[in-house]
Parts: sequence; structure tokens; C-alpha cells
Amino acid sequence: MKKIYYPILVVICFLAFAAAFPQKAKWKGSIEEVDGVTVVKNPKKPIYSNEIVFFNEELSIGKPEGPEDYILNHILSFAADDEGNIFILDRKPYRVKVYDKEGKYIRSIGRMGQGPGEFQSPDNIQFTDQNELMVCDSGRGVILFFSVEGKFLREIKSQMLILAGYTLIDSQGNIYLNKSTLREPLYKFHKIFPPYENSEVVFSFPVSTKRTVPPRRIRFSLLPGDRVVWGIQSEYEFHLCDSKGTTIKRILKEHTAVRVSEDYKEKYFERLPSSFSKKSQNFSQHFPAFDQFFVDDEGRLFVKTYVKLKGTDKYIIDVFDSEGRYLCQTSLKVGDEISLDQDKFVIKDNMLYSEETDEDGFPVLKRYRITWNY
Repeated sequence: MKKIYYPILVVICFLAFAAAFPQKAKWKGSIEEVDGVTVVKNPKKPIYSNEIVFFNEELSIGKPEGPEDYILNHILSFAADDEGNIFILDRKPYRVKVYDKEGKYIRSIGRMGQGPGEFQSPDNIQFTDQNELMVCDSGRGVILFFSVEGKFLREIKSQMLILAGYTLIDSQGNIYLNKSTLREPLYKFHKIFPPYENSEVVFSFPVSTKRTVPPRRIRFSLLPGDRVVWGIQSEYEFHLCDSKGTTIKRILKEHTAVRVSEDYKEKYFERLPSSFSKKSQNFSQHFPAFDQFFVDDEGRLFVKTYVKLKGTDKYIIDVFDSEGRYLCQTSLKVGDEISLDQDKFVIKDNMLYSEETDEDGFPVLKRYRITWNY
């Protein structure tokens, strides 16, 4: 019996040993210079075949009942400051709720209205390099700035900000936003310069007169050094620009189109206002190449796909290193699966902040500590 069990024990020990260490393969992509731009082409498979990034839940904010300060009605955007305090832009009513790093409610910032420091239809928040809280209010066409303590400081007004949606600002005060108009069938990614009278179009693409579901949009994010990374959802390709707006790198990955699922359609119809006809909804045959992306402090790129991890409610996330090489896959839960909002994940100081829902469907914001093993 010992002779039979010994080989089995050896195999079990080998498998346990192998599982404990990253399974690294040779990267089969390529890097080349094309017209002064570094082009990184990635294969379908990542460098590491097993899990090398782990998320340990440390905090959850949001309750279905109890004190109003801890009830989140609809999370629009969120951010964290250098001290670990958490700022959540909530709807109903519009305001920014502030919590300390232990999840204790501290204060609220802003209120509904059209006066100084008041919101009409805020879209997203961001911390600037000057450690000021920026609130983009496309309803009023303004960007408002507050101190960490909640004091209103100033605002920027621009016609370009009206109905702009997701907006970011770099350390030089340049504003980045997407916008389309009824006058021309184009979807444009703009960079607006101080004093906000002039802008340039970073990229544009034609918009079909027949709206499709899910729509194709431009996603973008800021990197350290006022660099910008952007991509159009119809292609699995990301463009990295320097602080002057010059494209310095393109990151591509082989991609297989994924058919729009019946589960997605059902959830979409659940969210569709009763005034809209279901028959009039024009579903694409396939999902876009990616949904959204976010970056960490080291310049790694996390790309949320439309593919679910088998047997779970989590979505596959493709991770690229700071050089643009396809590093690994991981998976994360998404709260509102049909939402078109971009900032559902934020990484700061090796912490992942994630918008999710609890077991009863109520919105919560969770914080995870990130650890790497490679």
C-alpha cells in the first residue's frame, strides 16, 4: 500500500507547490516603433496563466436602512484623498458624502441648487494634484472645486461642459471630456485649455443615426505626469499620450467578439423606462471589445471585459503592465452591470475602491487591499 500511495503523495505535493507559485510563460507579443510611436501588440493569452493579483476586502460602506448618512441611493462617482478618506457622490439628493478610512461618516459637501458651490446635475468627482475635490456638473456647465474640509473654493464655467458627462482635469488645468451634438454625427474626445475658450479634438468617430445597445463610446483616464490613456470601445486598442497630447504608445490585444447575451438584454429591459418601446431597441450582435478601464499607481492598466467568470457574477479583467504587455487576468464584481458610467473602480495607494451591490441589490462601496505575487 505504501508503494501505491507514495507516487500519489508526490503528485499532490507537486501540484500544491505549482499552485503556490506564478505560472509564467514567455510573452509572445511584439514591440515596434511605427512613425515615432511605440506599438505593443499582445496575444490572446497573458504572461501569467494563474492568479497573481489578490483583493482582500477591508471595508464596506452603505446600508439598506438606518441613519441616512450611511444609506447610498445611487453612487455616481467616488474618490479617496491622501489620508484614505472616502468621498462618494450620491444621487437623491445630490451631494458628496465623506467617510474616514474606517468608514465613519464625517460630513457632506454641496447641495442641490444653482448658486455658488451648489449642484444641478453632477456627473463625477476627482481629486486634483492640488488636493482639491473637483465636481463636474454638466447640468450647469461648471466644474466646482472644494477643499478637503468641504469649503467651496471656485468654479470654472464653459459652454463645452454643458451635458458633457464624465470629465477629468490635469495638473495644468486642462480639461478632458467626451461630447456629441445633434448638429453633426460625430462623437468627440476634447481637450480644453485655460482660460477654457479654446479646445482641440483629440479623436472623433462617426455616430450612427440608429442607436445601438450597448453603445460604443470613448473611455479615458489620467496617468501620472499628465499623461492620458484613451480607447474607443469598438476596438481593443489603447492610446497613450504625453502631457502635450502627442501619442507615444499604442497597446493592442487580439480579441474575439462576444455575442450579446440574453441575460444582458433582460437586465437592460428591467432598467428601460416604461415610456420606451422594447421593440425599438436595436441590440448589436456582439458586445464592444471592452467595457471600461482604470489604472493603478504603478501605471498598470485594468480592462473590464464583457466576459463573466464561469459560474460567478464576476467579470474578467485583463491586466497590462506599465510597458503595455498583457500580464494576467483577474475578476471583479460589478454593481450596476448596465450602467454606462466609467468610474466604477478606482485604485489609490494600493487600495481598490469598487462600486457593488449587497445581496439585496442595495448599492455599497467596498475597499480592497491589493497584493501581487509575481
